[in-house]
Amino acid sequence: MKNILICYRGRLDSDARALFASKLLNEKKNFDAFFLHDRKIDNYTIKLLSFFKLKTINLKNFKYIFNLYLMLYFLYTSVFSVIMLFIYKKKWLVNNFKVKNIYVGDLVYDQYVRFYYNFRSNFISLSLIRLIISTIFKVLSIEHFIKKKKIELYIATSYSYASISSLALRISTYKKIKTLMIGGNYYRIFEDYEKSLKGFYHISKERLQKFRENNQKVNLASEYFAMRLNGQSFTKDRKANNLHFNELDAKRAFGDKFEINKREFIKKYAIDNKRPIFVIATHGFKDANHLYGKFLFDDFLDELEFILEKVKENEHFHWFIKKHPMSDFYKESDVVKNILEKKKIKNVQLIDNNISTKSILEIADRIFTSRGTIAIEYAALGKCAYTSSRSYFSDLGFTHLINDRKELVDCLKFKEIKRLNTTDMINAKCALFIRKEELLRENIYNLTEPERHVGKDEFMNQFDKLMNSKNKFLIVNKAYNDILDII
Repeated sequence: MKNILICYRGRLDSDARALFASKLLNEKKNFDAFFLHDRKIDNYTIKLLSFFKLKTINLKNFKYIFNLYLMLYFLYTSVFSVIMLFIYKKKWLVNNFKVKNIYVGDLVYDQYVRFYYNFRSNFISLSLIRLIISTIFKVLSIEHFIKKKKIELYIATSYSYASISSLALRISTYKKIKTLMIGGNYYRIFEDYEKSLKGFYHISKERLQKFRENNQKVNLASEYFAMRLNGQSFTKDRKANNLHFNELDAKRAFGDKFEINKREFIKKYAIDNKRPIFVIATHGFKDANHLYGKFLFDDFLDELEFILEKVKENEHFHWFIKKHPMSDFYKESDVVKNILEKKKIKNVQLIDNNISTKSILEIADRIFTSRGTIAIEYAALGKCAYTSSRSYFSDLGFTHLINDRKELVDCLKFKEIKRLNTTDMINAKCALFIRKEELLRENIYNLTEPERHVGKDEFMNQFDKLMNSKNKFLIVNKAYNDILDII
């Protein structure tokens, strides 16, 4: 009997996919599964678990960690980590925080700024210290559990932030345990620890080419891009409170905004027409800074502060900052304004948040973004954006990925940038459609409609019907078998 590990995430879609895959592996290859959790399981997931009859294990059950070596190691690592945090602060956390040589600092940082930090108070807080210590405990507990139960396959339900699912992915790949992660219409098998640190989802050139061979899909991509620029949802009957996060992002960028042409923009911001316009489009400072691994800076905030220092005496361009459309959602609306005031930077202006991103794309002569979607939208209009972090579109050739800080400084000077052709524009539209629409619609591995769209109750109704419907069950079953045959 081979053993599988699944860690509770608390999202019905991903937990259901993992549980369903474990069921098929049990039937086909005699795998036995454990469901590990570190908090109370919600009633919906309890009902999901009832379909599969898995063994549930509470990570906080001390019988899995209570031995002298682990307790001493836990105490030593906790004290050492807190000391290093106070000495080297954020730089140590982001770049060097490891537990048993497993890098987890990026996960802890992203978790901390997303849920606990406001960018106003001191970075080090009691919440951060607690998070570091709890992460050490979780890593040691999960690693001990994997070793004790001789886990041979881990089915991951998340990749980012310091959840037990994400931590277990790092542990399993470090220990060379085959790791499977199933998304709505894609999957990935991790067998290399270093690769597991550099992102989960990428669009390859081969994937893009296959998409482009279908003219109907290419036309849909063009139609979607036009609708996106006009602030329209590709799904007409979608209610605002059921918008997927990607759609909500687009709505805030393009919907209910006013459009402005370049002449009006120049007048509004009292600039001349002699210098080109350079727009720095900030990423969400709280939004998974290290989703695609390490980049040029410790985080998006450090990056912006570095750029502002370099451009405050730069007269090559008229400088503007466009805040991320979700900045108010993340409760970080004043972060950029506060930096500009603190550094007394006078030559950089904030773009009115009520101006449509469509107008900014048309007006800007240059755009820089860490890894934002605005880079693809800019490319779809035939313009090449600068990016500093890898993303799912980095290998497709229609953006300029900056490799080091010296190159970044050079890009802030007046210099030629790559010109995009018609093929690049079509590729950008297709990549945008794949990521923002197809990925969410053609969910061949989803067992129901996404929970975000239909709600938890309807999700469970659909799931119950699936488990009792032979025809649809066989279709889903085949999709999963294609994955599991290579496990």
